[in-house]
Amino acid sequence: MVCSWSGMLALVVLVESTERPCWAKKQIEAADVLVRGDSGFRLAKMAQYARNLGTGAQSTTKLDPGMVVYCTEESHVQSAVRFASRCGYKVTVRSGGHSYTASSSCNVDNCMQLDLTGMNHTSVDGNIINTDPGNTLISLANVTMKYNLSVPHGGCSKVGVGGHYQSSAWGMMSHSHGSGLDRVESFRMVLANGSMGEYHKNDQNDTVYKSVLGSAPGSWGIVTQFKMNGVPDSEVLNTRVLYTQILYSRQNFVTAWKHAQFVAMDQESKNLRDMKMLVVVGPPSDSAWTDASDSFIAIICLWTGVDSGQMTEDWKDLYWAPLMKLDHRPFPHTYDIPAPLSVATKMLAFDYKNNDDKYAVQAMHSDQWWSDEFTELMADEMDERMALMPDMYPSWQFLPLGSNSQWARNAGMNSIPWRDTRAYVDDWMFTKNESRYDEMVTRMVNFREKTRRFWQYSDGSDRSTWMSPKTTYKGSTDLRNPAVAKQYFPDDSQFDQLQTLKAELDPNDLFSNIGTIPLRANMQHMVV
Repeated sequence: MVCSWSGMLALVVLVESTERPCWAKKQIEAADVLVRGDSGFRLAKMAQYARNLGTGAQSTTKLDPGMVVYCTEESHVQSAVRFASRCGYKVTVRSGGHSYTASSSCNVDNCMQLDLTGMNHTSVDGNIINTDPGNTLISLANVTMKYNLSVPHGGCSKVGVGGHYQSSAWGMMSHSHGSGLDRVESFRMVLANGSMGEYHKNDQNDTVYKSVLGSAPGSWGIVTQFKMNGVPDSEVLNTRVLYTQILYSRQNFVTAWKHAQFVAMDQESKNLRDMKMLVVVGPPSDSAWTDASDSFIAIICLWTGVDSGQMTEDWKDLYWAPLMKLDHRPFPHTYDIPAPLSVATKMLAFDYKNNDDKYAVQAMHSDQWWSDEFTELMADEMDERMALMPDMYPSWQFLPLGSNSQWARNAGMNSIPWRDTRAYVDDWMFTKNESRYDEMVTRMVNFREKTRRFWQYSDGSDRSTWMSPKTTYKGSTDLRNPAVAKQYFPDDSQFDQLQTLKAELDPNDLFSNIGTIPLRANMQHMVV
């Protein structure tokens, strides 16, 4: 046997110059690391709302990262990000697992999904609330209520703070107090190199602060803590919660829908921010039902009186009494009670279960108030969808805003681009029979398209939001498509600034999923 010393020398040099192998389980410091093939991995990857997006086969394929890393401490996030950067992984993150479009997941081998649900500590100092990303909205409300504080947030109780306070944080307080993002004083964020950054609203250069809040969640880094300025109950002394369930009929739908828009229009015309109304139409999400006779029109109202004080009998006669003339269920399904704002905030966080049925969602919203003709068309469509029960069933959620609301007044505080919205509808459908899923989606798209002229913006555009991104259109969150990017960011200069920051903070596109800000080199020339 002839030995080549030169060959052996070359081999030694090669070994010494090669980076250490990538062994996630040994090199990531975290609460747990699961990779494909591990026991429990399938349950881990499917532990999010999007497990019911599409058919079972579709969701299983869509939700398939290379590994799931459970973090309970900030240092865990840093360790995972450093490993991902060194070993060529993309990083996505779930804080509550409530992304409707599965944007918190991925389906390639070299993708790491960070699970932050174990980072769920909240502390309060005066009016300042420090909260981790893994808190749910209901757990946050449970803590802040003890300190007589509130922050604006949505009504789905199991949504995670991390994604919610980077996307919209719209809720029942938004008419009087704006977005929850507007109350964020600062946040801590793990950057692409694993270092920690802290960004404050009063930073001399507030580009990062404004960009992270309200643009595209998960684009810049991993937020590990928010510091928010709570609203004390003592500042909002006239709060009332009003709620009723009106029996569904086509005529009741038309009357309730028109009245909800009237209330928002009246508040706008008087430049007031006292009353917020939400209309939810469909069968109950958490109980058994058989057909449209079990369906209701839920009217959810929050009166804060920030401009007018108490809700007088005159206000009730104008805003609430017309609804009480409709066929509604008695107490406890109808009530009108005073409550501290912090208590009201907790009361208005609901657990929407939808029985784990397969879902699709799209939104229609506009800077214009909607016509009676459009309301009648919606009523026709709702009647037809009710007739599809129990195989398929609808849930429409109408949240009129207005150009006088604090939501609108806070334009420019961060990157939320849809501050000028007046009328907004979340259009949901669910099916118990996944073989009819495509039929359901086609129906939703057809209705949206044939009514486009009624709901599009005054400039003729179709806008999208991260609050309810469309699952009914392929690639609807892919910002690499210029036409899609234009829907989320109609101001070209804003999108250009976001891409510039992306190149500075994350030049290798480490934080990347189907809804993140793309590097310019990744933009695709296509049309929707």
